[in-house]
Amino acid sequence: MEELFAYAFKFFVKDVKYQIERTSARGRRMSIQTIVSSDTLTEKILYAMGTGTWVAGQTGVSQVLDRTNLMSTYAHLRRVKSPLAKKHPHFRARDVHGTQWGKICPSESPEGQEVGLTKYLSMMAKVTIGADEKFTEDKLKELGLKKD
Repeated sequence: MEELFAYAFKFFVKDVKYQIERTSARGRRMSIQTIVSSDTLTEKILYAMGTGTWVAGQTGVSQVLDRTNLMSTYAHLRRVKSPLAKKHPHFRARDVHGTQWGKICPSESPEGQEVGLTKYLSMMAKVTIGADEKFTEDKLKELGLKKD
């Protein structure tokens, strides 16, 4: 989002500069309403969100939610896509790892080139937000997984 905003803001600045030069070349009186287009930033961000095509050639960052039926909507919301290329083997990335037990569904994966690169959260997986970092660090120290 930061890169997208920076791109949109640069476009906005160029547009304002162009409008100022155009207004002064025509000898017209400058006003904020004629120089600043209020939708320039919004249009760039909405276009990227709507099409999934972002700056630097990134595609598939955002997608339209699949609403064919209820189950396809749930599956779409649980999808976790790997940024790795489909063409390369990446055997390790395609395997289900032991640490994914209970979090990633081992049987639900597409066939073909996407196998293992697109994974799905388990039905009972829970994504937490706003967790206390100190509590997590203390637990990792107790288990001997983190040093002081």
